[in-house]
Amino acid sequence: MRRLGSSGVGASVSIGSLAVGSLVLGTLLGTLLAGCADDATGVGGAGGGATASSSVSTSGVATSASSAGGEAEGGGGGGTLYCWEGCTEALPLCEDGFCVAACSADRDACDEADRLSCCEPGTVCCDGPEGSGCATTCEVTCPDEATVCLFGTLCELRPADETWFCTPADDCQPERRCGEGCCPLGSRCEGDTCLLPNLRIDEEILTSSIEVGEQTFSENACELPEGCIEATGRRRLLRFDLQTPNVGEGDLFLGKPCIDPDDPDPACADADLFQFQTCHGHPHFSTYAGYRLLDAKGEVAASGHKQAFCLLDFIREGGPPNAVYHCGFQGIQAGWADLYGSELPCQWVDISDVPPGDYRLEVTVNTERLLVESDYEDNVVLADVRIDAEACPGGCSAYDEVACQPGDPEGRAGDGVCDCFGLQAWDALDCTSCQACAVTTCPGGCQADDLACCGAVDTCGLAADGVCNCAGAAAWDGADCDLCLSADADCAAVDSCPAGCGPTEAECAGEVVPAWQGDGSCDCGAPPWEALDCFSCVAGCQG
Repeated sequence: MRRLGSSGVGASVSIGSLAVGSLVLGTLLGTLLAGCADDATGVGGAGGGATASSSVSTSGVATSASSAGGEAEGGGGGGTLYCWEGCTEALPLCEDGFCVAACSADRDACDEADRLSCCEPGTVCCDGPEGSGCATTCEVTCPDEATVCLFGTLCELRPADETWFCTPADDCQPERRCGEGCCPLGSRCEGDTCLLPNLRIDEEILTSSIEVGEQTFSENACELPEGCIEATGRRRLLRFDLQTPNVGEGDLFLGKPCIDPDDPDPACADADLFQFQTCHGHPHFSTYAGYRLLDAKGEVAASGHKQAFCLLDFIREGGPPNAVYHCGFQGIQAGWADLYGSELPCQWVDISDVPPGDYRLEVTVNTERLLVESDYEDNVVLADVRIDAEACPGGCSAYDEVACQPGDPEGRAGDGVCDCFGLQAWDALDCTSCQACAVTTCPGGCQADDLACCGAVDTCGLAADGVCNCAGAAAWDGADCDLCLSADADCAAVDSCPAGCGPTEAECAGEVVPAWQGDGSCDCGAPPWEALDCFSCVAGCQG
């Protein structure tokens, strides 16, 4: 069993009157330590009608008063003076709503919240690092029996190193406040208990979603300063989905993310925990997940990055029926999961400089153990990855109308450059996995429905090979056939300009309009840059 301090850990923690989950963390808090006030018996005048004179020192504030116990006389006109009216120099203390010269014999005078007042019976005036106030005890010993928290501070467990420390009570979010303690970061108080979450990685979803793709990034791409890519330009990326269910007894709780450290909202989570993500447009919890690509020796082949997440209830997995957490109030309920899909910015490892070969993708959640969990042993998953040689290391070429004809008239096939947007079958070797260049799902063209492999099951392993097989009739070949555009005669005839013809060549005057590319209209007399719309245009817009 994992050890926390000197106590066993299960699904909860106990801090004096605060129970943290179903754990027992050693001796409970609650030891009362005397000697909190300047006068252990309290400061005040004689009660019961006797007249008393006293000099009171409360957190550096001295008062001198004389009064008959019972009703307080108003400063100038006689009668009762209520605290809400503002107490006077003669009647400086507030007791039970009335201004008095001195507290009753059994009650301490205290400078509490910038007002002189009389503590309730059974409490004493305490001085602490955050100020003074009335409490049943001035010091609390944490479960490690070594850390002592003074008035105004609470015992809190630091998950990263499993040590106790004193946190200012005002810095403990209301949802985490439990009696004399503050629930560890990542948990919240339920009744009088801090139930602990437990994050896991859905290994099946991770491994089934791994794919290699390409993307071109501009010089001002936000992914560069966020550490998601090594450089701008064309990058090769290993993408995957990451689903993290909370299988613990309690919610994973962060609450309202605060970017401004001076934000006075007590519901704010620590500003140091969040970063504003330009790519996503909202704050994320830092270092939630870490990605690394390891070679056969276990060494890092691609420098991973710490992925920040906006933690929310995304997929219900047996938990409460309604989602609670979102980007403005972050967390994951017990029985819910968050999901970051492979299509999202930064949900990848940049493998542009990684040679072909076999690797292992290492994915870790709660990388720095900033969030408390009942179990950290299930936070890492390793998935086998095969990285093939890049199909088009030379990148993409501009469309050349002379070269981009059937039969490869200029001998460009296999030159490592994806030509002709992948529309010519002879360029399949270079374009099949060159996603940054090919605009079709079948750069290898099509095969007629005369193969022995065209059954209900892909017995020949032809799916996702860049060729639309079986005349597009096989359901398993949808990845190749769904958006199949090709000049291959075996492919079904496609009208590449369903919107007809656009402005004429004369009207365009040689101008290149990128926004018109791929819009379904053959513009400007079918120039090379409009090949995607014009290569098989039924309307015949050339010239």
